[in-house]
Amino acid sequence: MRGRLLADGADPSATDDRQDTPLHFAAFTGVPGELHLAGETEARTACVEALLAAGANPSAANVDGDAPAHVAASKDAAAVLHRMLAADPAAALLCNRVGHTTLHAALECMQGDAAHCLLQLTPVQPASELLAAIRSAHTTMQQL
Repeated sequence: MRGRLLADGADPSATDDRQDTPLHFAAFTGVPGELHLAGETEARTACVEALLAAGANPSAANVDGDAPAHVAASKDAAAVLHRMLAADPAAALLCNRVGHTTLHAALECMQGDAAHCLLQLTPVQPASELLAAIRSAHTTMQQL
């Protein structure tokens, strides 16, 4: 279905009223109707790969300043995050409206696989950014 839509000229960078793109939705939920517990990661990753191949921008920010990589990090979608960072490594360092990077998103949502992926693929994370993300995650955990 997704391949046909893209082949028929669907805009991979179209946005909704919150400026979310199809890549934001794929990072958040994968592909509605195609997700099954056993194949969720594969379906989500395939959708992201198709969107990226069609020219979707992994750095496109929504109204909150979140790029699709922020969404993938908060949902612990490490395979999806890996594909996005392969297409646009700088997406790992983008800050949203409150100044949080993808690492903040992963740590605040206690998503270890995504945080590990970010640390492996973007070892150039500034030390101050790492410390801020860890402090922010620590504060979030204390509030629980």
